[in-house]
Amino acid sequence: MIMAKKIYECGTLRYSLGGLLLSVGLILFAFFSFTLTTNIINNLIPLHLKDALGADNKTITLIIGTIGGIFNITICPIVSFKSDRYRSRWGRRIPFILWTLIPYVLSITGFAFSSEIAVFFQKLAGLSKFAPTTITIVTIGIIMAFYQFFYMFVGSVIYYIYNDVIPVAFQARVVGAVQVACTVATTVFNLFLLKYSLSHFKLLMLFAAIIYTAGVGVMCFLLKEPDYPPVPEKDAEKSSGSRGVLTFVKESFSHPFYWYAFISTGLMSVSTIGTFLIFFNQNMGLSLDSIGKLFGIQGVINTALSIAGAAAGTLLIDRWHPVRVYLFGLLLSLLEPLFFLKFLFATPPAMVFWWSSLIMMIFLRISGTFYNLSSMPMLMRTYPQSRFGQFCSACAMLRSILVLVFGLVLGACIDLLKYQGGLGDFAFRYIWLWRLLWMLPSALFFILLYRQWLRLGGDKFRAPAPWSETGYEEMPVSKISHPTEKLVKRGIVAVGGAIVFHIVLLLILTVTALRNGNSKYFLSAAFPLAIVTAAIFVMIRHNVLLDLRRIRENQQPCNGIPHHGFLFLCAVTSIGLSGIGFYQSFSVISNVSAVWFWCAESLILLVILLMIILLIRIERGYSEIDKA
Repeated sequence: MIMAKKIYECGTLRYSLGGLLLSVGLILFAFFSFTLTTNIINNLIPLHLKDALGADNKTITLIIGTIGGIFNITICPIVSFKSDRYRSRWGRRIPFILWTLIPYVLSITGFAFSSEIAVFFQKLAGLSKFAPTTITIVTIGIIMAFYQFFYMFVGSVIYYIYNDVIPVAFQARVVGAVQVACTVATTVFNLFLLKYSLSHFKLLMLFAAIIYTAGVGVMCFLLKEPDYPPVPEKDAEKSSGSRGVLTFVKESFSHPFYWYAFISTGLMSVSTIGTFLIFFNQNMGLSLDSIGKLFGIQGVINTALSIAGAAAGTLLIDRWHPVRVYLFGLLLSLLEPLFFLKFLFATPPAMVFWWSSLIMMIFLRISGTFYNLSSMPMLMRTYPQSRFGQFCSACAMLRSILVLVFGLVLGACIDLLKYQGGLGDFAFRYIWLWRLLWMLPSALFFILLYRQWLRLGGDKFRAPAPWSETGYEEMPVSKISHPTEKLVKRGIVAVGGAIVFHIVLLLILTVTALRNGNSKYFLSAAFPLAIVTAAIFVMIRHNVLLDLRRIRENQQPCNGIPHHGFLFLCAVTSIGLSGIGFYQSFSVISNVSAVWFWCAESLILLVILLMIILLIRIERGYSEIDKA
């Protein structure tokens, strides 16, 4: 008996497994080439301007950052808006990449021959009174303007490609594979090309032009987009000129659901700008060599986790739903600034801090990997497919404005603390307070979005669409795995095990502290915290098990059921942070600061339990349990 081949559908596209893999391969090669090209441009141009031409930092910032920032706020929304409504035999995204391929590549080639172009125009325009290096810097600035202009066409729509051509059940896995391809491209540049940045500037620029043409060009000619329904005549009339601007604003900002998404993303971006991490690490006693090794090892671990996440984590993201997983990662990301805030009150030995930071990063990056990998699939499941580019660009525009404004505010705050406050470099420790103060409202707005998402169908979500007669746009639906009673119980056991581990470590520290008289501080401060934490866990366990029994008896649960995935992530994170707290406290056990380090980790464990309670409240009335 001959088995029929399984067919995978995305819009009007129908794939066999081989055809789907070919499309994914084309996308991965294009992203590898695109990322490698941008790495070459973004790293070589500043080095060439500074070391070869002697440009000052203000000039470099103007050429590299300011021009791109202006285009990102203006060109990007226009291109995204138009691409959503464009129809052709090539699709709606690929034409914007294909049309700009030649001028984009020519601008890269222009960088390679910038010195020769500068000499030519200097002779042609009679500018001999200016130094050749000055003319070359101006030439690179002009070429950069052209490069950034055409880059916006590519950068605006290339990230929308897999939303249009990949079946919804595989989107998270493809996004993970794309991230791995981009990471590999960055690694290739750092390991093999960066060292030739100054000595082989021209050759590397020409190589960038060739690799971009090969990777992106092949994708444009071989990748097929689905056939889209014609744009309604009334929508076409509203998409040109000033009416297009009004349509963009009205549609993008017409519903609270999208406001929540934009504000949450924008606030998260503000939290991470200008974090001055190098200066913070220096103030913690690390040398530049130690910082370099720390960042280098973290980079290797990030790459490994990205590969592991693409291989296995994205499968879980697709099964659990990207919106749900993104919420898990967003909540747990709050633990990073909480971890570092304790250094406002005590300072461990430099190498203790080094190892603590490394181990902390490993455990938090586990949940962080889920957060990063689910971010794009989350957008693909919440923004209307017919207007996906438009909504992405609206979010990017708001994010760029917030970052531009509050980036200056952060610098002013640090200077105020450093000079007027008399803190010196200690002021850089407050960057984690800055992060927390912006991440908290970011999480709040996403929780509001999540509740709206649940009310709008949850796993069968319908996107608000004021331009539609029904007011909604149907979204692709894939099979979702909900928690089972067995997995939820195992998740509760895992969290309980993490708390027992925490208490055992506390007992070891207390016994060790008996030798120097510090045990009384552990008994008076750390043990009450441990008792409160254990009591809260017992309450959570009791309520969850009671609701599981109600569901088993076909009754309505009093609260929501926490997802087992979040429980397991909380357990792993708690074990890691307890271990770090033990290491920090044990290293300074003869000092009272040992109690502070331990109590700080105990408070973080308490926050994790409060997050579980919060998730239970959020899920109230919407929890679904699959039969084992």
